[in-house]
Amino acid sequence: DELVHLEHLSFFKELEKYQIIYKPQNFGHTPFYESIEDLIRCFKLSKESNAYLQFFMDFVFEFSTRKSQFNIEFLDYWDQKKGKLSVISSNNTDAVQIMTIHKSKGLEFPVVIYPYDLDIYYQKTPKYWYDHLSENTYNNFESILISSSSAIKNTGVSGEMIFEKQQSELELDNINLLYVALTRAKEQLYIVSEKKVAKEKLKFYAHFFIDFLKESQIWVEGKSTYKFGNKNRISKRETDDLIVEIQKELISTSWQDHQFNIVANSSFLWDSERENAIKFGNIIHELMASIISEKDVNRVILRSVNQGYIEKDKQNEIERLILDIVNHKQLELYFQPDKTIFTEREILTKDKQILIPDRLVFEDNHKVTIIDYKTGNPEKKHHQQIENYASALIKMNYKVLNKILVYIDHKIKVEYV
Repeated sequence: DELVHLEHLSFFKELEKYQIIYKPQNFGHTPFYESIEDLIRCFKLSKESNAYLQFFMDFVFEFSTRKSQFNIEFLDYWDQKKGKLSVISSNNTDAVQIMTIHKSKGLEFPVVIYPYDLDIYYQKTPKYWYDHLSENTYNNFESILISSSSAIKNTGVSGEMIFEKQQSELELDNINLLYVALTRAKEQLYIVSEKKVAKEKLKFYAHFFIDFLKESQIWVEGKSTYKFGNKNRISKRETDDLIVEIQKELISTSWQDHQFNIVANSSFLWDSERENAIKFGNIIHELMASIISEKDVNRVILRSVNQGYIEKDKQNEIERLILDIVNHKQLELYFQPDKTIFTEREILTKDKQILIPDRLVFEDNHKVTIIDYKTGNPEKKHHQQIENYASALIKMNYKVLNKILVYIDHKIKVEYV
């Protein structure tokens, strides 16, 4: 108590009597994370490794890299988040992991508990770009961003098409989400849902569960628990044979103790040319996914410019490149508005793989041409990829007419596989 009232510098001078040597002037002259770590070392807050302290330092690191380097802003941010944070335990501990369905994709667990219901058609604030407007009526605007709730159906045929498209996409996405949730368990799956009987259309996951029970002829009114299969566990706990080492010592070293040399040489830095190539490929794929025919090109590119995905000075160059693809003598047949075309549509195979071809062009319902865009150099794996798409479509009783790889650079190269 006697030290609290001392003047700033005198306070830290007195602390030296207790072997606590700290120079407060260093706090603002080092990165924020380093400053916090220096406080921990100097004040000897933890000699041994402490999970809570380490988690706090992880939080500081995330803040300093993503948010800010200013300590005042950190205090406000900590005040907002401190009540919602929790320490993440190791996967090797005997504990329950709580995660989203998206995060669980690709993983498996001996036991899964799914305690949630979902309206598969719900969107919080649905929006959509309404195109083909009368420029005279809408002050020279060709498209506007509007709410696409069910009321959009009252705007005519275009509004009905927009609403139905969004409903179909929501239905597909959420059915896929349910598929992921129900296929993570290796031994036991527990579903905790609500009793909601569908009046007409199946909307909630609960509707699907109840509909399954009724179709299986095992639904009993008033009964709330249904069991299938063998409830006994058959696998050995994965942690039984694991030797988990716990770090006892807190590892913290001042940056001055590390002998680092910074080399300002471009050959050691990030390859910006490669980074730009990746961005270019992503932009091209994003644009081509929205283009059905030539009349869509200008609108799609203008929208991307307005949204900030394409720089204004690159607009004409990108548009010229896209038009070269659409009007290419070997490709123009596949960009006609009367064709049935699917872009980046997911295909779920029998062995649970998800394939996403860039473009599928259908003729006579059961004939299809596959087109895939590439922005790098030709590679053998590109052939294997499009062959996989073809194999999946053939198993779905489609006849594959053509398999086309489109290599996009300053010039367009078309390769039939």
